[in-house]
Amino acid sequence: MTAPSAIPTLLCVMALACVITSGQVLQKFDPEHQQPAKLVSPELTAEAVAKPEDPTTGVSHSIEINAQGRKLTVPLPFQFSQVNAIIQGPAGKLVVVGRGNAYGYEIGIIDTAASRLVDRFACYDPAVSADGQYIAYTKFFAPHGVPAPEDHAMLYVVARSLLENRPLDLRKDIIASDDEDVGFAVYPPGIGNREGDNVNVPPESAHIVAGYYFWKDAGQYFFADRTPKEFRMVWVAIAHGAAVVRSLVIPPSQSGFVQKEFPPRLEDAKFEGESAKLTIRTNVIRSVVVSLAGFTKVGSVDLAARPAGLAPK
Repeated sequence: MTAPSAIPTLLCVMALACVITSGQVLQKFDPEHQQPAKLVSPELTAEAVAKPEDPTTGVSHSIEINAQGRKLTVPLPFQFSQVNAIIQGPAGKLVVVGRGNAYGYEIGIIDTAASRLVDRFACYDPAVSADGQYIAYTKFFAPHGVPAPEDHAMLYVVARSLLENRPLDLRKDIIASDDEDVGFAVYPPGIGNREGDNVNVPPESAHIVAGYYFWKDAGQYFFADRTPKEFRMVWVAIAHGAAVVRSLVIPPSQSGFVQKEFPPRLEDAKFEGESAKLTIRTNVIRSVVVSLAGFTKVGSVDLAARPAGLAPK
């Protein structure tokens, strides 16, 4: 556990309504007006710098780092149209959260010891744990023209390498360049992580992450899963190198799921002793308290191994 004095300070810009809550970094997409994004910690300072786009590489942003008198500049790839936040991770790594367009997010991992970007991937709705160890997010798919997409809830382990965060059976010739098939598949249970597994899913069985990911602390978070038939809370607890996944169906009387023109989504989730207080929005906002004892284990993900590729038969 990090001592309070060592907790990094993250500076955001209120003009762009940058909000960091429960690990989420929510910010309006406005690449023409890059606002300051700066990390200040006892070990270092890191700041996003915008410049005119390089006509050859398309690079327009970099991270300037001052680590105990050692200064370095790490260019970000062209996919970063803006930088939302810089968050301190473990083992000298920094997590850079940015946006590539109005729909998706970009995640960059900088190794300050190596003075370079060591990984990058695209995703939706990322939320970083309080200690920067983990990133919860929805696996990326193209926002337009993709047939029958499904939301897959994923987990990235910041301390691990690019290779260690890629599926076992990913084609070797694309491992370094694949920015979509990244991380550990958390939910739906048993899906694995492979190319194209989140498209062409029958709509009658497809899963949707209904809302954001809400971290309680460095090792636990909530999100909501919705299918055409039910609305469910998912609770992920990380300990001893594994993520234990539990879920609980929220009945229509509590979720408001019967009002199909306003499908429910999770607006907030907080632990209260042995219970969880949920804020669920449909056409109205509901506050629901559920017992943690009511959650049922649906799976466990080994975070010490490579991510599973093909779903188990």
